[in-house]
Order: sequence, then C-alpha cells, then structure tokens
Amino acid sequence: MLKKRIIASLLFSKGRLVKTTRFENGRDVGDALSTARIYDDQSIDEIVLLAIDKGFIWDETSLNLVEKISQRCFSPFSVGGGIRTFEQARALFDRGADKVVLNNTLFSDPGVTTEIASVYGSQA
Repeated sequence: MLKKRIIASLLFSKGRLVKTTRFENGRDVGDALSTARIYDDQSIDEIVLLAIDKGFIWDETSLNLVEKISQRCFSPFSVGGGIRTFEQARALFDRGADKVVLNNTLFSDPGVTTEIASVYGSQA
C-alpha cells in the first residue's frame, strides 16, 4: 500500500510567499525561508518552491534563497518556475535543489528535459 505523503507547495512571488486563487490576486503570507524551516521542523515529506511571476528569472537573490533553504532544510526540496534552459536548472541544482519542476519548457524545448535527466537522473 502506498504511503501518503505531505508536500508543502510554497508559491513565490516578488521575493515573498503568497497565497493565491488560481495563481492570481496573491496576498503576502510571509518569508520563504522561515516557512520552509517550520515545515522541515514538522518532518514534512517534501518542500516545493514555485516562482509564479510571469517571466520570472532566477537571479542571485532568489538563488541565494534556494541555497539557504537547502542548507537549513533536510526534506527533499524541489524548485520550479521560469526554468527554460539547462543552465538555469544547473544553477538551481548547484544551490541545493534536489529536483526541478518544469512546465512550459516540456513543450517548447523538450531537449532541455532530456539534458537535465541525462546529467542529474530522471528522478530530478
């Protein structure tokens, strides 16, 4: 029998966590690092950080956040949103992400998925 897993999905917009309705009308709900720490302390099964801003680009500030969360939290950590190239995925893996979440890239450039899987494995 499959074990039920609890996965926290943290929606990230303009440097803060937001609560949305269908990814619209987001309202600020706090700091991503603090929230991830709380979930990790409660032994959650996985943490997913999703950047939901249209045209989001992983800059140094947001990559540093990924690194801080990965250093503090020991739950599996997935990161997604705005990942369009292998280099962007590699930057997230280098900062501590265990997995990357792809969406539009799967359709616009399926070769990126193959490249990521060949280097990091299909589970990533």
